[in-house]
Amino acid sequence: TSRRFFNQIDFTKGPDFVTDAAINDVVRRLARSAWARNEKPEEVIIIKQAFNSFTGTTKEETNLAMLTVCTGIFAALETNIK
Repeated sequence: TSRRFFNQIDFTKGPDFVTDAAINDVVRRLARSAWARNEKPEEVIIIKQAFNSFTGTTKEETNLAMLTVCTGIFAALETNIK
């Protein structure tokens, strides 16, 4: 209940159960934390494409999908320039 970034993600279910609104929320929270700004529409598209490569109903897939989202945001050049 006190999760800062993934409060809308149910890690007991697969990525097929993650809603678009939940992904948008995660991206917004991570972008504000890493980049100190809101994400750009083209950045959301790229991140969602990466997330959508994970399909299924296992919680392991959700874990990997969220790790991919985090990696995409925190590996961005803008994160490391500050």
